[in-house]
Order: sequence, then structure tokens, then C-alpha cells
Amino acid sequence: MKEPQDLKRQAIILASLLHDIGKFSQRAGEKLTEKERRDAEYFCPKNEKGLPTHLHVIFSERFIKTHFKMWDKAATLALKHHKPDVYEEKIVQLADWLSCGERRDRKIEEEIEIKREPLISIFSQIALKGRKDVDVWYCPVRKNSGKIEELFPVDRKEKAINEIDSFENLYKEFEKEVKCLEEILDFEELICKILFLLEKYTLFIPSSAYKDRPEISLYHHLKTTAAIATCLYDLKLEEQKLDRIISEFRLKEEKYLEDEDFLLLSGDISGIQDFIYSVTTERALKGLRARSFYLQLLSETIARRILDEFDLTLCNLIYCGGGNFSLLLPNINKAEEKIETLIKDIEENIFKAHQGKLSLIMSYVKLSYEDFDLSRFVSVIEKLRNNLAKEKKRKFKYILDYSLFSPQDVKKESKGCEICGRETDEKDLCDLCESFVGLSGIMKEKEIKYLELEKIENLRKELTGEVRHWSELFESIGYKWWFKGKGKQPNFNNFIYLLNSSDFLKENTWGFRFEATYTPYKEDSNTKTLEDIADDAKGIKKWGALRMDVDNLGKIFSEGLIYNTISRFSMLSYMVSLFFSAGVREIVEKKCKNCCVVYSGGDDLFILGPWSDLPELAEDIYENFREYVCYHPKITISGGIYIAPSKKFPVYHAAREAESEEKKAKREGKDRISFMGKELTWQDFKEVKNVCNLIKDILDKGVARSLLTVLYAGCEEERLNKEGKVSILRIWRLFYQIKRFMERYETSAPALEDLRKKN
Repeated sequence: MKEPQDLKRQAIILASLLHDIGKFSQRAGEKLTEKERRDAEYFCPKNEKGLPTHLHVIFSERFIKTHFKMWDKAATLALKHHKPDVYEEKIVQLADWLSCGERRDRKIEEEIEIKREPLISIFSQIALKGRKDVDVWYCPVRKNSGKIEELFPVDRKEKAINEIDSFENLYKEFEKEVKCLEEILDFEELICKILFLLEKYTLFIPSSAYKDRPEISLYHHLKTTAAIATCLYDLKLEEQKLDRIISEFRLKEEKYLEDEDFLLLSGDISGIQDFIYSVTTERALKGLRARSFYLQLLSETIARRILDEFDLTLCNLIYCGGGNFSLLLPNINKAEEKIETLIKDIEENIFKAHQGKLSLIMSYVKLSYEDFDLSRFVSVIEKLRNNLAKEKKRKFKYILDYSLFSPQDVKKESKGCEICGRETDEKDLCDLCESFVGLSGIMKEKEIKYLELEKIENLRKELTGEVRHWSELFESIGYKWWFKGKGKQPNFNNFIYLLNSSDFLKENTWGFRFEATYTPYKEDSNTKTLEDIADDAKGIKKWGALRMDVDNLGKIFSEGLIYNTISRFSMLSYMVSLFFSAGVREIVEKKCKNCCVVYSGGDDLFILGPWSDLPELAEDIYENFREYVCYHPKITISGGIYIAPSKKFPVYHAAREAESEEKKAKREGKDRISFMGKELTWQDFKEVKNVCNLIKDILDKGVARSLLTVLYAGCEEERLNKEGKVSILRIWRLFYQIKRFMERYETSAPALEDLRKKN
């Protein structure tokens, strides 16, 4: 950050990030001391019987004072956020309310046995057309490890909380790690590490114990509260106005609530498919995954640049994944002008770097205080989505004034890059693609462990000519990314991610991230080529492409959440992305070691692999996804598989063909997969797979392969019969011929009879 923040602002950020951490302490069975009980009489609201409620504030104060002794001011703010006296305490209170979309002084808050309430899975709360389709499911009380088997919800409370998965055990682990942060003096480092510890330990802890909807995680409530509180402080509201806003929000009046003091900004990298898949040779695989990861880093880099311009922490990064990001910003003086300037600068640099293949789509909406309300936030999301859709039709609007119509160098005809087709000086690869191949080598899973981010604000490079290295665009935005591992220690003064493990403090890093970065390797540790992948196939030696995408996700966000708030929006976005970033990688690693995850993030994936492995992999991903979303009938996924006709078939052609197959599946009603030109429901797909396995077993027992010819002929005649081109009597030949096989191969007769019945 450019300048040291004032201590009041820092205290507000820390207090709002930990204002409800006492709820975790309560669930873990922590007890109040006699002094704390006396404090509760003064600092806590009281119910109709005159007894103090909201006791978590006492535990929150204790937590901050115990672990962050120099932050007494933050401890006091957390303690008094339900009965505020001074300006900063009122900010935390209002931020808490806005995060929830309602006032939080309800007396019902602590009438429940708070310790025994697990988090309800947000997926089980999705209700399209106002109707819930599944019963309540619960998230087991455990830390966020990113392991797929630990992410599944359960259908009963008793399964969610037990001796191992208990609040007590989880809280002990949490406090043990928090102790590692007690001596940190740098505020940015402290907030980052607290935020990632909360992501690790409170993702599956409910933020409230309301009987009607404890489905918001403590992590997402704390994070969004901190984001809102920072904005409120930066607005520099008069205290009289702040008091009036709090009063109006409590009474649902509208005078000051209509003031649009916030900005919700979303960004999207457009052209991802053309950029990743526009490769023209078998050498493509070497740089393919690097290009995909590059785009993930690009969206985060842009988001971080905007945060730094507004002097905000990662708390204000509401979501980042799949090439998209959302930020909450204060609508301070010249904020919109600052955003427009940033968009223009970054868009120009992206255009120079990638010659129009990639572009930045960014838009924002203004938020008033009443827009955070349970009944209104959904319309904010819908408006933002519509604005982004409009911006996609106005690509490069900031550079049309000079870039496209200014004189361009006329180059003599030269050789094209073997990967992207860009003109080169008699080399096989252009410098940029060569750098992606190099990055792919650096990214080998067995070697890479850390992802380090270095700010170079004062050394930011201006792009003047053709970009020759993948790092140049990042440097023009003001950052450098470093991949470290295998003895290459990172600079621990910089921001560092630990990849694919949430045990980040053990490695002295600032945070963690899950990336679906699985790549198959040969015995000599080199990355497998497409030819190698094809050779791993059973039967014909070909490779294939699999694409999968969540169905109706826009509708789920705009209509599915009965009570939509910024914390629910943040949580649902995160939980969908978590499956594709953490879950898919583990599924592939366990089930399909010869496959390459080119991309998996946000709400979709693209995988290359031996064609014979892809159907089973698709089914495994589908089954895991369905369990992950509580078997909700309206939260489904569709896919398409394409088999490349040759080992050297261009990846970009295969990607487009797989996308075409996926679209066919969606056109036929969604919740389907398209394979070999056939769109099937997942249930039909399983039955077809069972028939295939039955045929394979029959052939493995020595039955002549001419059986395949008989079956194929029978299928063709059935198709022609449906089209009215052949008599149904001819189909009886299939049953007659199978009967003959049964007579010839008596030991396989039961299996052949089963096959006949399935036809």
C-alpha cells in the first residue's frame, strides 16, 4: 500500500474482521469468567427477561486481547459493536448489519444451544421459482483442506458434529495457529494471514444461530463485514449522518439509505478460449496449461491493482476465480474517474500484449445502503450481470481512438509460430509462446510449491512494442509473479501463496490457493505429449477432450437465493469455484492419472486425456459434483466429449468440437453429456457404460469379436427403423444372432442373455 494507514482505520479493519470470532469460541465450549459476566451486563443487549444476549462479543474481545495485545482499540470495537457509543464502533455495527442484509440485534440470536448448530449447506437452500427442492443438508465441522472427500455435506446434524469433527477440536487447532501471528508488526501481512486462517478454519462454521437460516459461513460474514467497514470509514461520513443511517436501517426508512456510497465492480477476461486453445501443433500441450494459469493470475493481478489504488485489503476482494473477479469499493470523490483511468490503462496494455485476442471487460454498479437489504441485493447482481453483458459488446472502447486506426508497421511475409501462428523471425516459436513453454516447465507439479507476488509499483513498465515474455504484462500493471520450489526459497517479505495445501503457516507463507494443475508425466519426468496420452488409450490409440459446465448458474445466482446478501453472493461464488479448483484436481489425480487438466475453475473445466478414460472421468466428476451440491435437482452439470481423429489433431479444433458437444447436451435439456454424437442423460450414460463393460467382459472371455459387428448392425437397423427406413422385423436378426453366440459359447451364455435383454 502506498502510505501507512492511520491506526483508527487499521483498528476498524481488524475489529470488523474478528468482530464475531467469539461465536467460534462459544461453539467450542469456552466459558465466561466472573469479570466477563459482569461486563456482559453492560456491553451486551438484553432480552425481555433482562438477561444479556449476544455474549459472543465478550469472547471476541478476549480473543483479540489475548492474541493481538497491541490492538486494544480493535478489541473494544468488537466488544461494543452491538451497543456502540463512538463513531468507529458504529461503523462496525452498520457493516455487520449490511453484510447480513438486516439488523443484527434480534433477540432470537442466542436462544438456541449455539454449540450444536452446524452450518447448513448453501446449495440445499437454493429455491428456484420460490420452491425448495431438497431437504436441509449440513457441512461437517472441519477445516478447509481442499480434499474432495472432506467437502461433501451430510443429510443429518448428527453426522456433521462428532468426537472428531467437533467445534472444540477445530478451535484448538485454530488458536494454535493464531499464536504464530502474535508478533507480526506489518499490518498488511497480519490481515492477510488472519484472513486465510479464517478461510481455513471458519469456512464451515455458521455465522449465526438463527433457527431459520444458519447457512452463511463465519468466514464470508467476517470478510464482507471488514470490506464494508473499510468503505464506510473511507467515506468519511459525518457522525450525525452515520447515526441517521443506522436508525433508518433499523426502522426501514429511506432518506439516507438511498445514498449510493458503494461500488460493486466486476471484471472478466474475455477471449479466454481463443487465447488458450488457438494453438496449431502437437507442441501445444507444453504451453497450454501455462496459458490457462497465466489467465488466472491476470484476473487476480488486475483486481489487486484496483485494490491498491483504493488502498484496500484482500477483504474487499469479494470473489476471484475462473477469470472473473468482484470488488467492493467506496464511492469516494473521483472514484469513478479513477476506475475509468485504470480500465483504459490496463485495456491498452492487454491489447498491446495480445493483439486483440484478450480483452478486459469491466463494469460496476452503485450501491445504496438499502441495496444491501435481503430483498434488494439480488437486483444489484442482476444489474451488474447485464452491465457486463453490454460491455462485452463494446470491447476495446478505450483504444479505438488510436490503436486500430493509427499507422501500423508493414512486415514482410515471414514464418508463423508453430503454436499460435504469430509471425516470427525464422524461428519455430515466437518469443511469447517460447516463454509459455518455459513457464510450463517451471510449473511442473513435482517442483513448484510457492507462488510469490512482488509489487513493483515504482518500476512499472510501459509496454511499447511487441510483448516477448509472459511476465511483461504483469509488470506493466505493477507486479511480478514468481514460481518457487525444489530448494528455491521465496522472498518471505513478499506475498506468497502455498499451492494446493491450506497448511500455509507451516511454510511461513501469507496464504494458500487451490489450483487444478494436474499434468501427466513420463518416467523420465518430462511432461507427456498428446502422442503419449493417445498411446495410453485402451483400444484405438487416440486422445480426446472433455468439457463440462454448470447448468443455469446465472439463474441460480439471480433467483435461487431466497435471501440474497453480499455474504451469500460471496459464499455461493466461492463454493462453486472450490469444487472446480480443489475437487477436480483430486478426482483426476486419483481416477485418471494419464489426463491433463488444462483448465478447471469458476464453473467449468477442460481436460485432455486418453479417449477411453474420459467417459468414466466425466461420470466421476458428475457424481462428485452432485453429492457436493446435495443432489439438488436444479444444480446440475453438462458435458461434451470429443475424440481427436489423429494424434496430431490441433487442440483448438478439439476444444471447439468438445464445446459443440457440450452445447448439444445443454440444448437437449441440460443435465446431460454428449459423446460420439449422442446426447444422453447421465442415467442413460451410466447404462450405456454398463453395457460397454458387459461387452468387454464377454470379449475378454474369448467370444469372437464379430459380436461387435452384429451389435453395430443391430443398432443401425434400430435407428433406421425409428426413421421409418427399415422394417422392425429385421431387428429380430440381432436377437437370433446373439442366440447363436450363446449356443457357441456356453460359458458366456448368461452374460450374452443379459446383453440381449439390455438391447
